[in-house]
Amino acid sequence: MWVAEAEGAPVGFVSVARSRDADAGDGVGEVVALYVDPAHQGRGMGSALLARGVAALIARGFTRATLWTFAGNPRSRGFYKHEGWTLEATRRSNHDSGAAEIRYERALVSG
Repeated sequence: MWVAEAEGAPVGFVSVARSRDADAGDGVGEVVALYVDPAHQGRGMGSALLARGVAALIARGFTRATLWTFAGNPRSRGFYKHEGWTLEATRRSNHDSGAAEIRYERALVSG
């Protein structure tokens, strides 16, 4: 997990790991969580945190990555699309709220 700070206070974080999805192969990592305080969104912190998480997955040898986001959150969906992630057809219900989630994926390349 990596944390972004502004003026000495935490304002965002990213967490990555091996994919927890049952259909994931050995080479698939996951962005488990990405959050930036709404007051600090739009300043590049989300992009920087996501890049840090992707770099960590590449360093661990993963060749693909996935992440889940709420289907009803157009801002996050637009963000991931802009960052080069592709929407998959896979859906699930969030285990806490029951809200629909959708999965995004991307290839990971080192360099």
